[in-house]
Amino acid sequence: MVDAGFGVGEWGSSFWGIGSGPLKLIDAQPIRENVVRLFFNASMKFTGVLDPADASDPERYAIAVIDGSLDGEDPRPVYPIVAMLSEVAGAAGTQIDVTVDRPFSKFPSRYRISVNQLQTNDGGLLDPDFASFEFDGLRGERTVRSPRLAV
Repeated sequence: MVDAGFGVGEWGSSFWGIGSGPLKLIDAQPIRENVVRLFFNASMKFTGVLDPADASDPERYAIAVIDGSLDGEDPRPVYPIVAMLSEVAGAAGTQIDVTVDRPFSKFPSRYRISVNQLQTNDGGLLDPDFASFEFDGLRGERTVRSPRLAV
């Protein structure tokens, strides 16, 4: 089999003639105390009607705690409740915000998010080697206002 040439192998981010190739989860970053943003290499099927492979279905996501990552303690478990397309200019359906039911534990807690049964818009399947990603926990700490500080 030839590894290079016109129409064979990768050309940019897609394979010529067979769609965008496999879908890959390439990053996960907590953006709020109860939201993690997932970054994919291609735009996903996102219909919002919970049909098969629809990225809006919270059952397509699972978040597990990494035991002992919070200074010898286990971080609190969280469960996905909503998945929405990220409202980021230029994202073109490649980023998903997954909201969970409670805040993540504070840093240095670690979590692993896994995705399942997702597809690209043109039918590319999820690459099982790129179906999970680890990320740091994040939790906003409340600070007490001091009357001595200038407003």
